[in-house]
Amino acid sequence: MVIKGLDNYRDAMRPFIVDGLRTLQGKSVVAAIEGSLPENSKKLFRTALAADETKGSPDVKSVDHADVGQFPDIVSSYWKDAFEKRISGNRETREGFRDKLYRVTAVRNIVMHPSSRYDVRVDDARQALSDINWVLDAICPDGVSKRLSGGPWNWAEAMAGLTEELQTYAAPSGQSQEDEGPKYKPWREVITPKWDVLQGVLRAEDFAANLQAVYDGGAEESLYGNPVSFFRNTYITEGISQLLRSTLKRLAGRGDGYAVVQAKTGFGGGKTHSLIALYHLVKSGDIIASGSGDPRDNETRDQIRSIIEEAGISLDQYIQAKVSVLSGDHLSPTSPEITSNGDPLNTLWGVMAYQLGGQAAYELVGGAAREGTAPGGRELLNLFETVGPCVILMDEIVNYARNLSDSRDRRIESLYTFFQNLTGVIARQRNVALVLSLPESEAEVGDERGIAILRRLEAIFGRVQAIW
Repeated sequence: MVIKGLDNYRDAMRPFIVDGLRTLQGKSVVAAIEGSLPENSKKLFRTALAADETKGSPDVKSVDHADVGQFPDIVSSYWKDAFEKRISGNRETREGFRDKLYRVTAVRNIVMHPSSRYDVRVDDARQALSDINWVLDAICPDGVSKRLSGGPWNWAEAMAGLTEELQTYAAPSGQSQEDEGPKYKPWREVITPKWDVLQGVLRAEDFAANLQAVYDGGAEESLYGNPVSFFRNTYITEGISQLLRSTLKRLAGRGDGYAVVQAKTGFGGGKTHSLIALYHLVKSGDIIASGSGDPRDNETRDQIRSIIEEAGISLDQYIQAKVSVLSGDHLSPTSPEITSNGDPLNTLWGVMAYQLGGQAAYELVGGAAREGTAPGGRELLNLFETVGPCVILMDEIVNYARNLSDSRDRRIESLYTFFQNLTGVIARQRNVALVLSLPESEAEVGDERGIAILRRLEAIFGRVQAIW
């Protein structure tokens, strides 16, 4: 029943995606789909489309070669321009739509994976059908019979069929469900709260993740500062796992990871936590994967090993990548900090270069850094070719831009130009990645100026980014 539901989901989403992409100005459906895919998927898509000898326009045929697992990337890449206004329902429905797509994709991966096809749990199967039904209602509230070649999606029928199918596996042969007794223990008998919860000493501020504090070495060792304890206390969600895997592929020079990723959730949704996870993996992934000797870390060790192996990286020759952390809550355009040679560190590009390669790297963009003007693409390209594999983590950048004194100040235009040049160069490099966080809602950025800055940044990064 889950497979049937996924088939219906695929058949409904494809025309929805084509209709949305057709509204884009100056971009064909084919080009839009290609622009949302990582390099390896893009090549497979082009090959399949070229081999398609069926009649019809390329735009219509193209979506038949877009895999269900690529739907979230396509929709997220053009969310504001092509899809958000096409979702039926209230604001909560629109805000949850992309999350539902990723959840359906996660179940699809489990179902279609040869080694685990029959490992879908009963609750997961029911949830998958519920999510599929939710998505179909959101894209076609008056029924999906017009969308599906196989007829309308009947939720009640699907659930009835699922229940009947699953009853076969509900109890051992010859034993009725009534004989089983209680299926689950109370949660308190299964999960013991951590000591700080039991002792009543838990402080909410301990969980206010601070990327800059991690970079500076000032983060609490037991929570964020130590890579092993950080992952011990972190549930590696599918989203975090994809982010880690994609970035490692990128740093390994394979070219099939995302060049620019925007981590985007509502306030407190885990953006900074995801950046910290990536920081620790790049800096200490081999240490985490080697294991600490503590049995509590065995599961984390295996998960990290799997992520590293899936990225095609050997633990014996782990990536030697540089990391730059640009935190808008910490850095200031009027900063008095200087390099070892006394050069100013009051521009993002100056700080980035200095973090990646010290004074020598700073000199590659030094003219622009000293003058406060944006470095050109050639300067940035020279910088990345010199320092080698690197990842740039940007957090709370809207706050940094707001600190520039006035919207007419040339420095904010230089900042926008820097972002434009940076994303363009990174998109052409095979071993450089940029991951940034931007607020999801306008309420998080304050006044009209903050909203205008957010919209400008979304437009700049939206040319090349994947939204996580």
